[in-house]
Amino acid sequence: TSRDSARAAEATATSHRLTVLAALRERGPGTQSEVADRCGLLPHQVNKRLADLHAGAAIEPTGEHRCGHAGRAERVWRAP
Repeated sequence: TSRDSARAAEATATSHRLTVLAALRERGPGTQSEVADRCGLLPHQVNKRLADLHAGAAIEPTGEHRCGHAGRAERVWRAP
C-alpha cells in the first residue's frame, strides 16, 4: 500500500542521512561527489540528504567549493 511505500522511503532516507553524516564525520569535509564516492551512494541521493542534514543543522557549508563529477563547482560540507 502507499503507507508501506512511504514507510520504506523514510527508512531509506534515514539510512542515507546516517551514512552521509558518518562519511563527513569520519573522513572530514567533502563535496556531494566526494561523499557519494566515500559511501557508495549516487550523487543525487547524497544531494537530497545533504539538504536534509543542513536543514536539521547537522552539517554546514565550509564556504569552499571544489569541482565535482559533472565538472561544476560543488559546495564543501562539514559536520561541526
